[in-house]
Amino acid sequence: MRSFALFFLYIVGAYGVAALLSVGLAEVVTEIPQNKLVSRGGLLLAVLGFWPFLKWLRLTGKSNLGYQLPAAQFWKRLALGWVFGVVILICLTAALLLLEIRIVNGPAYFPEPFKIILQGLLAGLAVAFIEETFFRGAMFQAIRRNGGGIFAALTLTSLLYAALHFFKPQALPPDSAPSFANAITAYLSAFEHLFRLEHLDSFVALFLVGLFLALVRWRTGHIGWSIGLHAGWVLVIKLTHGYTHLDETAPMSFLVGSYDDVIGWLAAGWIGVLCLIPLLWPGRRSTRIEGAA
Repeated sequence: MRSFALFFLYIVGAYGVAALLSVGLAEVVTEIPQNKLVSRGGLLLAVLGFWPFLKWLRLTGKSNLGYQLPAAQFWKRLALGWVFGVVILICLTAALLLLEIRIVNGPAYFPEPFKIILQGLLAGLAVAFIEETFFRGAMFQAIRRNGGGIFAALTLTSLLYAALHFFKPQALPPDSAPSFANAITAYLSAFEHLFRLEHLDSFVALFLVGLFLALVRWRTGHIGWSIGLHAGWVLVIKLTHGYTHLDETAPMSFLVGSYDDVIGWLAAGWIGVLCLIPLLWPGRRSTRIEGAA
């Protein structure tokens, strides 16, 4: 639990610092609302401070972060993971289309294919490398190294992964002047937003997504597959948003959540079934706990 607490406090601390800095920044960057400065600033500070945080925890070695494979093998597994990730999410999107929950846009609303695919590829790789290194790399290893069992490593990394998708400072009243009071209000609203019941379906789906990626990391002993899977999912979601739209009147529309109109109860069921594969697949389980390197 100590490792979980440290990673949780690191994230909420980064957003807290961003909230304090937003007061001065809002006076200069007037085109961005203060709550957005808190949100974007917290993410930026978390990324910038990640390496010093890892050094403090003595988690900077490749093996601690899941990058211990030779480069050629790592990229091969990442590529295979990406293919499987694309297939997994295409199956989900196809189900949403068959159930008429999402509808294909008219030709006039089709984005330029090369642009959206390139954006999806780049965004997918960027998000996957950052999030997998943080959750399935450093946090997973920290929990195992400090005596946490595999159950704790799998569930706690997945819990924080899902929770942070909903840790979002909410909009402040229109035309409100930048102030410390507004900064604190925006910061605290992120906690309130996290616990809204309307997010339950998407939260469960994202928890199971994190669990599946953590199980893959456990069974393989590295994060190459996890990065590929994650990047492939981001690409397909990007394409799904670009070429289809949600039909809120569809009888089965309750199967998608409000987080991104793609994941929800249907995605939770699909990913939940997939979690059985790394659990039941015969082969090695990564039990080695690496020290600092």
